[in-house]
Amino acid sequence: MKLSLSTAIFAAVALICSPASASDKDNFCVFDPLPDSENISLPADEAMHYPSQWEGDPLKVSMPDATSGLETVYKTWDWTAFPVGGGEPIQIHAWRAYAAAYVPSPFLGGQLGWVRILMAAFLGPDGVFHHNLYLAPGEFTPHENGYDLSVGGAGESTVFEILDAAGNMAPAPSDRVIGHAQLSSGTGTDRYESPDGFIKLQTFETSIKSAIYPFNDGFDEAWRYYWIRPMISSLGTLTYGGQDYFVVGSGWEEREWQFSVGDLFLNWQERHASIQIEGCLTASGRKFPCEHSLRTILNFDIRHKGDHSHHVRDWTEVGPPPFCIEYHFTEPEDWSITPLDYWVSPHTGVRYARSARVTNAARKADLVLTTNVDDQEVYKAFPLFPAFYEGAASVEGTIGGKRVYGRAYLEAFNHMP
Repeated sequence: MKLSLSTAIFAAVALICSPASASDKDNFCVFDPLPDSENISLPADEAMHYPSQWEGDPLKVSMPDATSGLETVYKTWDWTAFPVGGGEPIQIHAWRAYAAAYVPSPFLGGQLGWVRILMAAFLGPDGVFHHNLYLAPGEFTPHENGYDLSVGGAGESTVFEILDAAGNMAPAPSDRVIGHAQLSSGTGTDRYESPDGFIKLQTFETSIKSAIYPFNDGFDEAWRYYWIRPMISSLGTLTYGGQDYFVVGSGWEEREWQFSVGDLFLNWQERHASIQIEGCLTASGRKFPCEHSLRTILNFDIRHKGDHSHHVRDWTEVGPPPFCIEYHFTEPEDWSITPLDYWVSPHTGVRYARSARVTNAARKADLVLTTNVDDQEVYKAFPLFPAFYEGAASVEGTIGGKRVYGRAYLEAFNHMP
């Protein structure tokens, strides 16, 4: 059985980033990167925890107005999938997001209440973006120093599935919707099963890099409750359309809170890319590991919806192991993300970038992101998250004059121009 390049890289990192080096305060590449309260600017009154499922969690505080909250826990995966029973490996890309939102609840007759949300999407060899969105009543279970999130399963009372962009929904068999994710001390697990059995997933993840906090050097105060695990190794099992696979690959995780659904809907729009460089390319296009392997880049271009002026402009780059040096750029002139061409959704009529150029002169980076397929709009989320696109993409370009390649997710929200 052939192993992928990413598998070989993970093995190399395991040798480079030893437990001894992980304890070095100048080495950000650690295996236990659980964010702790020392890295988060907590308000003086810690009674501001909301909703109650997070009480006691030192990572979770939010706005004084507990009636407008939103929290998301978001993860992407890029796997090499090996068919059980033999056969050539394939590539599968996926993401999932859990959210707790205080919104008009279908479980309370439209009255405001907390709703648990699970979104999941998978893109495999059939080229179809299979995405689902589920709602469940109430709050997540309390959990210290991490999270324990669940929607569906044998103990769930009711689950609704969103069917289309109009927000039409229907009861789903709650015992056949399985969504469960946990994180503690830098390791995490995920389980997801769709009611039709098309997707059955179980994974285990371990952080390769420590969590990063974009607000540490003065990043926008409204985003101080935000952290990223920019590179995780992932392995597990997946059933996709009746075929079983062993999967191994890389991933990305974000946790963010202190947001209002209304504020996002009315005032903000964004374009966002999470980029993972896998290696370099020869002149003939042959891939090989190099000094840029495992470089990660996050960039947010968040603007005010009315006049498109910048609200948050952030580039956070973390270098390869063993040193994982962090670079941070926050001014509009520091870097750019520019759409190259567009795709118009047949579901909503919204125009999305199908490719974009990402540049940063100071980092000598010039990259082109191209989505793997056009139709990766999360149109079922339109009533909650309008004009929402999560595109698994390939990356090629140059860093420091050397040709590189990798993977990315190209995200857009709320009709970003």
